[in-house]
Amino acid sequence: MRKNIFLPVAILFFLLLCTLFSCKKTAQISTKIVFDSIVIKDQIPLLETDATTLPFADVKISFTY
Repeated sequence: MRKNIFLPVAILFFLLLCTLFSCKKTAQISTKIVFDSIVIKDQIPLLETDATTLPFADVKISFTY
């Protein structure tokens, strides 16, 4: 009967020690959330002539992650 209780108690004690030591390691790691963004602004001419007075499509793409 004593051997049947020893093994689960030993496993539980081992898991408890592992979780205590892992908490110290993760507490030192920074958990800040840093956002970065990519913005693309471009003017696409609607006609294939090189004049700047012609109509154009103003395209703005913004991606934040």
